[in-house]
Amino acid sequence: MLFLLQLIFLCTIIILTIKLLGNIYGHFNYSEGNHTLIVVIAMLLFMYGVMPNFYHLLNVEVKYKEVLNSLDMGSLLIIVIGFVILALATIYEKSQKIKEENDLTI
Repeated sequence: MLFLLQLIFLCTIIILTIKLLGNIYGHFNYSEGNHTLIVVIAMLLFMYGVMPNFYHLLNVEVKYKEVLNSLDMGSLLIIVIGFVILALATIYEKSQKIKEENDLTI
């Protein structure tokens, strides 16, 4: 169950990242939708990175745990990437507010 959930998170992260890149490179605008995408990707990365810590709770045979083990994927690195993306979302949000202020002053 945990492995399936991790696979769903990974697929969702990939799809949302492609959507975000399409929004940024296609027609970049400071919208709440892009900020929300960045925050959702960061949260999914956090959850994806934490999931391998719960493998010991599974009642699966050792040979299947070896095959499905994703600890070699660098969970710590994924958590760090999540923090970086969350920081990016904060910067994006602040730049959005600055742009709105500049638009009002012009």
